[in-house]
Amino acid sequence: MTVIDSHQHVWDPRRAAYDWLGPAMAPVDRVMRFTDVRPALRDAGVTAGVLVQAADNDADTDLMPATAAAHPEVVAVVARVPLDNSVRARQRLTELRRDPHVAGVRALVHDNPDRDWILRPDVARGLDLLAEAGLTPSTTSPPRPRPWSTYRGWRPATPACAWSSTTSASPRSAAAPATGPDGGG
Repeated sequence: MTVIDSHQHVWDPRRAAYDWLGPAMAPVDRVMRFTDVRPALRDAGVTAGVLVQAADNDADTDLMPATAAAHPEVVAVVARVPLDNSVRARQRLTELRRDPHVAGVRALVHDNPDRDWILRPDVARGLDLLAEAGLTPSTTSPPRPRPWSTYRGWRPATPACAWSSTTSASPRSAAAPATGPDGGG
């Protein structure tokens, strides 16, 4: 039986900035490699995993496909793309689509002071680019989420959205996205 952990993080503060890391986050205030979590995954019976962005920057995203290439247990990556900048988003999606592990893009809206960020026209253009690329969008819940009726009928071309406190990633070979709880970062 395949058991997939659909929300794993790796990070390397020598390569990327992680605003949430610091002394208050000890003992994880260090480089966190896939090999660091592998024993716990095996003990839990997890046979595959999906790496999810740990920071809103390209350096963090670039760490994940490299990790996936080195560890066959990693079946997908949920990356970061600047959805509010369509020129950069298109460029970044072109780069990321070269890697078969990249299955989705996540937006960390829970840290965004603009409660309506996900509803803005510039972000809608970024989401359209995701749909064109066949990638699944994912997001975290804002501290004060909008009622579901706010999103009803919105972004109909976007596949398998997760606009709550769950994360979605869909390996290209899978029929449906894997979902799991989002620890908020």
